[in-house]
Amino acid sequence: VAAYRAPDFRVDATLTGDTAVPVLGATLRAGIEATYLFGSPLRSRPVRVWVTRSWTIEVPEAIRNRYAADRFVFGYVPSADSAPSLGGAANDRTDRLDSNGRLQTTVATDTGRDAALAYQFNGDVEGESGQHIASRARLVVHPSSIYVGVRRPPTFVDITAPVRVEVAAANLDGSAARAPVTVTLFRQEWTP
Repeated sequence: VAAYRAPDFRVDATLTGDTAVPVLGATLRAGIEATYLFGSPLRSRPVRVWVTRSWTIEVPEAIRNRYAADRFVFGYVPSADSAPSLGGAANDRTDRLDSNGRLQTTVATDTGRDAALAYQFNGDVEGESGQHIASRARLVVHPSSIYVGVRRPPTFVDITAPVRVEVAAANLDGSAARAPVTVTLFRQEWTP
């Protein structure tokens, strides 16, 4: 019955890094805050928290603003057969809110990955009536302080002319980066 009652409290989740654009290997700060709709905190109530993560192709907004998506491609998502498993939910535990209706914790991020990961911090608070209210916060964590992009080729190419490949390296703030880049081209042919 508690699941069908109108909520009498709210839950807010937060997930932040030490920098505006966090890089893998950083420790994130996560929090849950639960308050009654009239403003008082839920004190010492049970809260279940867990973290999930997934591959994402999202790049920082500064890079998207400088390099138009219709001209450049940055980032990638590993294919299912080549991507290492991310496993299930991490840091899954039940704890208690403090006297201010809050729970603060940290989330360690992966290292050694070459694609961005979206971390999602989830919290489920049980009120005094047994009702559960949940919230979540999401943050993209980038694989490096530099992204490498490739200019999109034209839709139709002349197979008798050489193909020109243009590569761009960008810092997380969108500025051009100076970095050595190795490019490998693959030729794919479809025959009937």
